[in-house]
Amino acid sequence: MSYTVYTQQKVFNDNTINVAINALYDFIDKRDQFDLNDFGLSGNPAIMVQDEKNILPVRVIPFITANLEIFTLIRVDLKTIWPGSQMVAFEDCLQVVYNQRFYEFWLHIADEDFSIINFNGVSVQLASTISDNLK
Repeated sequence: MSYTVYTQQKVFNDNTINVAINALYDFIDKRDQFDLNDFGLSGNPAIMVQDEKNILPVRVIPFITANLEIFTLIRVDLKTIWPGSQMVAFEDCLQVVYNQRFYEFWLHIADEDFSIINFNGVSVQLASTISDNLK
């Protein structure tokens, strides 16, 4: 079964973004060892999902996980999911350009607590735990 939450919920106005993110989640989900609740939308997009009245600028679409295996899977295999994507990889962050959009994938390695919650079917980082560098 394909992952379709982003297109069903119309998380982004640009449906090509929703389709790309659905493909990413579907790719992760097909690996039985991963829990999709360990990977979530972060930054201003996550804040707006949790509070539709809070309209914020979106320069980048960030995701966060504390699961090193999910982070590594994305680092190694993203080009198979998003052909033509370009990536710059750091120890705890992957910066990606795909279809003229900017994405970031963060590995949460800091001591601060953070939570990924399910909000209307979308896995998002709890707004109160999003660090300023992700906004």
